[in-house]
Amino acid sequence: MRLADVGRVIDSVENDKTAGWTDGVPSVVLAIQRQPGVNTVEVVDKVLNLLPSFQAEMPAGLTIRKTGRTAPPPFAPSVNDVQFTLVLTVFLVVMVIFLFLRNLSATVIPSLALPMSILGTFAVMWVLNYTLDNMSLMAITLAVGFVVDDAIVMLENIVRHMENGQGRAGSLARGSRGDRLHHHVR
Repeated sequence: MRLADVGRVIDSVENDKTAGWTDGVPSVVLAIQRQPGVNTVEVVDKVLNLLPSFQAEMPAGLTIRKTGRTAPPPFAPSVNDVQFTLVLTVFLVVMVIFLFLRNLSATVIPSLALPMSILGTFAVMWVLNYTLDNMSLMAITLAVGFVVDDAIVMLENIVRHMENGQGRAGSLARGSRGDRLHHHVR
């Protein structure tokens, strides 16, 4: 007895309802998805680095090609944009403060506060094993704005106290607390 005696025999694949095609040529499509909590950028980089060794193992006539769907994760450009924005922000804040106050020691405060807060943020993220994603990038960008704003307001307070005749130590103490000068009418 043969298989053809009890049914229809077709030389084909198990499931012919799904197929992969690339530029009109039958293909095997491999889709890789990262596990939750894994850094997407690292996964993409590792897979792309492995492709040449996979190609070396392929039989003659078969090639591995990246398709239009093979691209950096959508937030990879965001990481570069945030890095550029952070560096530009530090530079602009320091430049503007120096141009308006013309005081080198007063310029040092925000020029140190901003990078230290960013480094502190990344240190905590590293210790807690957090990775960057669009949400954390947005939070860091907002936090940088708060740090810049607070540093400028505190600096302005200190300079205002100094301009009203207080010494450096008193101006620093009152300006960093946010105290206002009290004017007494005599």
